Amino acid sequence: MGKRPKESVVGIGTALMSAHNAKKIRSMGKEFNQNINGLQEKMEMNQAMMLNGIRSVAELQVATMSGIYDINLELKELSKSQWALIQHFENKEAEKDKLSDLVMFLRKIKKEVDKISKISLTHPVYATYMSENLLEMFTAQDIRIEHFKRLPRSDIDWAEQIIESVENLHNQLIENLG
Repeated sequence: MGKRPKESVVGIGTALMSAHNAKKIRSMGKEFNQNINGLQEKMEMNQAMMLNGIRSVAELQVATMSGIYDINLELKELSKSQWALIQHFENKEAEKDKLSDLVMFLRKIKKEVDKISKISLTHPVYATYMSENLLEMFTAQDIRIEHFKRLPRSDIDWAEQIIESVENLHNQLIENLG
């Protein structure tokens, strides 16, 4: 075998550069691997933080839905109360209307009693017949002073006078015929 050729300065320089580059590449590889590991750790940490954030959002959502459900229950209860209140006022209004109708009825009765009293002066038999019909109608309507208990005292007295006047007129006319 022959002698090995002498390396040229360029060849030695190239070999040294190659060795240096290989060492640098290995060093960069280690650094790259370290950076990759660090990056993976950061990604895992970020992923854990995101999962915690998602859990927090889910918990907030559950809490919100629970709050909405509670509000819905309260709203239903409030609605029931409102309907009960409306019904109460409607009943009060109906009661006032009935009382007003009774007062109007008594006004008509008073006018009728006055009319029968005038007729009795000239036609006592017919007036007695009319007073009997009026008394029967009055009794059929079951008009009593208790129906007027919500009126002021003076109006209750007025109502009582009219109620008594129907029976008094009838008794007086029957007595005058006899």
